[in-house]
Amino acid sequence: MEWIKTKEVRQRVFYTILIIAVFQVGTFIPLPYIEHTNSSQNTLNGLLNLTTGGALSRFGLLMLGISPYITASILVQILQKTIPSWKRKAQQAEGRSQIGQYQRLITMLFAFAQSFGLLFNQYMATQLGVILPNQTSEKLVVIFLLIVGSVFTSYLGERIDENGVGQGASVLIAFGILSTIPAQVFKIYKLYPIYKTMNQLNGYWKQVGIITGIFLVMLILSILANKKEYKFPIQSMTNKYRVKAHFFPIKLLASSVMPVIFATAMLTLFSTISTVFNYNWNWVSYTTKQGFAVYVILIFLFSFIYNFIQIDGEEIQEQFNQSGVYFIGHKGTEVSSFLGKQLYKVTWKGAPLLTLIATIAIGIELVAPQQFGLSLTGVSLLIVVGVVQELIHQIKGLTSKHNYKEVF
Repeated sequence: MEWIKTKEVRQRVFYTILIIAVFQVGTFIPLPYIEHTNSSQNTLNGLLNLTTGGALSRFGLLMLGISPYITASILVQILQKTIPSWKRKAQQAEGRSQIGQYQRLITMLFAFAQSFGLLFNQYMATQLGVILPNQTSEKLVVIFLLIVGSVFTSYLGERIDENGVGQGASVLIAFGILSTIPAQVFKIYKLYPIYKTMNQLNGYWKQVGIITGIFLVMLILSILANKKEYKFPIQSMTNKYRVKAHFFPIKLLASSVMPVIFATAMLTLFSTISTVFNYNWNWVSYTTKQGFAVYVILIFLFSFIYNFIQIDGEEIQEQFNQSGVYFIGHKGTEVSSFLGKQLYKVTWKGAPLLTLIATIAIGIELVAPQQFGLSLTGVSLLIVVGVVQELIHQIKGLTSKHNYKEVF
């Protein structure tokens, strides 16, 4: 626990905890004109809860969580890579500030779209366990508050990025997910006397065992998948001797869970449209055969798209050429093509694994009693594991940095 003795690291950790606490309190602040009922766990509820870190189920001021901000940030990153003018802006301080303003505006648009879909459809409100106001003016007040709450949440995430530890958006989602675990465990515990009364304790323990086993498998897969990375040796033109520590790493899950979050956001968007306009779209629910197929395809597709956005071969080739670095066995002009081929191979390994982790929870829905109503999924565990591992790594790095002792 050396980090506790290090003032700078201790301050960053406690600051992060403070921001998390502020966010959690904000999810419990009640919205005006909204009455709560007993919500039922369903596909739409689970989809929306994933990127809000469980905040949606509370239907409070910060119920949208960091979801609009994440979706906006992914869209902005895609625009930076595909639109030349945006790419030039991203290379300049003034341009980055302007892009940041665009991202906040896009966040507000996504927040408006999501809150509008939630508040102007009675069926969706029933699924989420709330009674909506009848007056349009009252609904517009709630929408305004949700947009403000979404912008404030993005601000909290940015504060963690600057003054805390970890990546702000991921930290808020992960600890939001963790905050739902005690309630889910208690939900299973409350079913014990019901099964005992029905003299079906064997069935109860069997289901609990299956659920526990599946979650353990998901946890192990999540830990291994987050740690696995491929290392490609590089060499400097100024050093004729090979140094084993010099390599370019590509993680098995190069984009972490971003492809799943984006795929989930897309299904959520179409789920909202289908409920608002009463369209009978079975493919927006991943518990149907059509929806499951669409979900898998979206994860695969976004895995490739987002990986190649995150690791830009041409940009890395330019950086390598400027610093006199190259992949061993390949010319400086071949950096982009070599990296593209390797990233393609890694993605073909990572995308199926990410899809497996993301869809194991569907098996839980099939084998577990419906009243268990669990919302913790493989993606949730993957997010939590990834964030915890990153926090540990960053805290260790900061501690070593501030406790570095010169040899002479």
